[in-house]
Amino acid sequence: MSKNLQEYGTIREVRDGIALIEGLPSILAEEFLTFSDNKLTGMALGFDEEVVKAIIFGDYTKLHRGDE
Repeated sequence: MSKNLQEYGTIREVRDGIALIEGLPSILAEEFLTFSDNKLTGMALGFDEEVVKAIIFGDYTKLHRGDE
């Protein structure tokens, strides 16, 4: 049985197709992310206790600091 977990993080920084995101304590490496507009997705590449580094699939310039 699998459970769907929804967590919300906040973008700290976006640069060159990579986002730094705060507030995703249960994220796993290579897990897919959906951003609040539901049109962009990404994948978690690495993380520490406070920040997740994710690659953005699509036009990353549509994401900004403070977005979920």
